[in-house]
Amino acid sequence: MSGIDSRTTKVALICTIPITAHSFYMPLARALKKNGYDVSFCFGDGPEANIIRSEGFQVKTLSIRRKPTALGNILALFQLTVFLRRNEVVMIETSTPIASAVGRLAAVLAGVPIRVNTIRGMFPRKTHKWQSLLFDCTEMALHRISSFTVTINESDKQELLRKGFAEPHKILNMGCGSVGVDLERFNPYRYERDMIKKMKTTFDMRENDFVVTFIGRLTEDKGISEYIEVIEALSGKNDAIKGLVVGDVLEDEHEAVSRTTLEAMLVEKGIRNKVTLTGHRDDVPDLMAITDVVVLPSKREGFGMVLAEAAAMEKPVVAYRCRGVEEAVIEGKTGFIIEPGDINGFAAAIQYLFSNKNRAREIGLAARTEAETRFDQTKVVERYLKVFNHVIHAKLP
Repeated sequence: MSGIDSRTTKVALICTIPITAHSFYMPLARALKKNGYDVSFCFGDGPEANIIRSEGFQVKTLSIRRKPTALGNILALFQLTVFLRRNEVVMIETSTPIASAVGRLAAVLAGVPIRVNTIRGMFPRKTHKWQSLLFDCTEMALHRISSFTVTINESDKQELLRKGFAEPHKILNMGCGSVGVDLERFNPYRYERDMIKKMKTTFDMRENDFVVTFIGRLTEDKGISEYIEVIEALSGKNDAIKGLVVGDVLEDEHEAVSRTTLEAMLVEKGIRNKVTLTGHRDDVPDLMAITDVVVLPSKREGFGMVLAEAAAMEKPVVAYRCRGVEEAVIEGKTGFIIEPGDINGFAAAIQYLFSNKNRAREIGLAARTEAETRFDQTKVVERYLKVFNHVIHAKLP
């Protein structure tokens, strides 16, 4: 490729599954396009591909699989290399572990000069020591072929610097998962009391029911089983406490908990009538509007985007302590952080919010203020644009 012109730079956004592209990348893609970049997407096939194409973006579907040893990833590497070379892409942005590895390797093979990688959470160290070592070795090699690294929490940034995987002038912490929160979409003031009451009736809930909501993939890693235990612990304390589970199992999911298994768990514990399973939903703000507390009993998080969205909706949160959560939640101000595995402590925090509605309201208001300051999508996308412009101009002849 002869020179690079920032006005016509071809950028490929690469991730593993289409729902990630649609949920995380679209605000950034629109902003890049508005600023003169020629943007394309590369990810596994799915219904979101046509939605993205309808906005005028080129989409290349690949056989990227979330399982590291899947043979399909070799084919994806070949397909991606050909696509990047034929389309004369000059910059890639990769995200999620498998796609970031396949994407950066393909970029090198295709001669793509600029390779930006967003790390959405480092590998858990205590529970997966050998896998963690393999992850470190892989990341060390891949960082050598990266032009710039973005993290979504400060802890990951400091770890990468400490290990020498990144240089200080080639790494930035965004301080927020995804590309921030759309504060107009996640806006509690859009919902009047009568609207909330009506929405609750669609889930057979009463107006005064206290709704404890889990939003995320149905996996052990996200703590769905422990969420059920928490609801069980609360079930005898007050009939007004109800559970809402929003999410489903993704393809190639690790430690997945199927809806059938979840139903059986609820029946076994005698709380089937207290928990509503919605499956995957696109109306998350509506569901948060009828929610009183959002919970995240996850074992590990890069950031915990649902916590930022809950903050925008003025909802207090209760979550297990882990790297990303400790930066997404201000303990005692925007929610409560519980030590992992402490079911009784988790339940006690929810019970406290139930019994102290005024305090819960104060926490919710403080959370919205934090969301406006730290998680505003407009500000996060602006920071991403600065990164892209910076690395582009650094490569201009």
